Amino acid sequence: MNAAQRNQAVTMLIEDVQPVVDSINADKMPTTRNAYGRYMAVLTPFNSQLRSIVADACIAAGANAQGVTDALRALSGG
Repeated sequence: MNAAQRNQAVTMLIEDVQPVVDSINADKMPTTRNAYGRYMAVLTPFNSQLRSIVADACIAAGANAQGVTDALRALSGG
């Protein structure tokens, strides 16, 4: 997948992930720092390539970038 295809995939997913991101953002007392636990739950079902695309879509939809990055790191064993 080239960069243009990846960007198109991210753009197409924003509308789908927006309600989830809004729900996570509305939680005023997250149980993990930057809500990474909630983002980890969102990203877990996907393989590593798709996970990265969904993560970028979440960030584009207004997700806490550090929380999403921390979730990706935890899921990759880092």
